[in-house]
Amino acid sequence: MIKRFQECDVGDPQGMPGISASMKELLAALDEGAVPNVADYSLDDLAGYLTSLVVGQRASLGRTMPGSWAVSPDDGGLDTEARVAFIFTPTYIATATLARCLCDYPLTALAIPGYREALQTGMLFCAARNLQGHGYDDIQGAIDALGILSMGKVPWLLERQPDFCPELKASIDDAARYMARCLHDATATGAWGEDYIDGFTSVVESLRVRNGLEYSR
Repeated sequence: MIKRFQECDVGDPQGMPGISASMKELLAALDEGAVPNVADYSLDDLAGYLTSLVVGQRASLGRTMPGSWAVSPDDGGLDTEARVAFIFTPTYIATATLARCLCDYPLTALAIPGYREALQTGMLFCAARNLQGHGYDDIQGAIDALGILSMGKVPWLLERQPDFCPELKASIDDAARYMARCLHDATATGAWGEDYIDGFTSVVESLRVRNGLEYSR
């Protein structure tokens, strides 16, 4: 399981999905309470990973604004689909991880210099696309993004401190209300007949269970 964040080497583009997947694996383990533990992923290991996220937050990648946890070396040649996969998705995951650890292990998190600033900057970056995916996958992208942020209890944090990142709070609220409204009106279907009922239901339930938030139409 990942213990240090770093972007992919220039000569290893195939490594980018693996880094993002490992980051998500750790977030899921945090959500399940499987880490930290006394066997193979200690609280010190977690602190080391969190520190690497704070230190490794990316500067501008050309046309990409600062504040991401892009796993790509730069943004040259990336189409919209690749930007979502290798810039925005790992940023959602890293932001969710920082938020979840602030909730669950505040003494460990706040002992890391620059932690709150990195989290706030990451949240602002997350809001840049209004949580949407690319092209025809914009709705599925929103399902994935909001599911990740919910796992990290980002909505819970922003409900209690809305001024920390009002831009991301607005994006979360808009997306969650849209999903709840579609479920209520039985219109959770895409333009090409895609069925989003399960995805919307999963996100709305996650927001309720993990974050204590109820969204209505």
